[in-house]
Amino acid sequence: MKINELKTETKSKLSPLYKLERKTNLKPLIIFSLLSAVVLFIVIALFPFLDDAMLQLQEIFEGNEEMQNMLSVAIGTQNITTYFVAQAAQSWALVGAIYGAYLGYKLICGNFKDGSYEILYTQNLSRAQILKHKFFRLIINLLIFSLVNTIVGLVALLIWGYGEFNVFKYFLYALLVTLMTLQTGVLSFALATFAHKKYSVMTAMLIVVATYFIITFALSVESLEFLKCFTPFTIAYLDVFNATIKTFEIIGLIAWTVVPTILAFLGVKSYKNTDLM
Repeated sequence: MKINELKTETKSKLSPLYKLERKTNLKPLIIFSLLSAVVLFIVIALFPFLDDAMLQLQEIFEGNEEMQNMLSVAIGTQNITTYFVAQAAQSWALVGAIYGAYLGYKLICGNFKDGSYEILYTQNLSRAQILKHKFFRLIINLLIFSLVNTIVGLVALLIWGYGEFNVFKYFLYALLVTLMTLQTGVLSFALATFAHKKYSVMTAMLIVVATYFIITFALSVESLEFLKCFTPFTIAYLDVFNATIKTFEIIGLIAWTVVPTILAFLGVKSYKNTDLM
């Protein structure tokens, strides 16, 4: 955000931040949305080829039930929905989490990085108004990101899924991944309001990487299943097509909805009462 752009936008009859936030965050939205959608489409398109490879591997390890189960978890079975959850949707979830964390950081800390906070917070706008518009931009951009991926994923499944999936459950899964993306974005936004200039994009990315590794351990070791409560990625690994939600998954879903919301509320209150100059 450039200071001369901010001065120009404050003369608009619309909100002094609405058009500016939309403009400055448009390019990352396009890049992340296209990147995630393209990868999602390609991975789903690979299903017929990996399906054949899976059959060959199953034949090679015929009689070795343990190895066949490991292959099913890593690649997915010959069912398109299991493959979608095991492979395709993970790219959507990971890129979405990265984008959410980045956007939460950018909306708050971007002004400190380019120096525009000095003029932004001397305008005839309260901090509450400023944060409100930034938070709305966070929600709007993440919903647009999810909508793009939902449409692309549905089109790809209609092409290569041979009608072997439940459309209603697909939209339910898309809703869950959208929620996970929002959870990550709100958490990053909240941490930025607390840390201000000390919060960095590297910190935001480390949180995403850490929570991604947590779900990896939770899925790999049965005794570590409780770790699902400590990562938003638990939602992305729910096979809503073929299974039910377990206790730790419900706890994680609730915790990662409530905690970021509370932190955002407290962070906004802290931000409003902190000397930023």
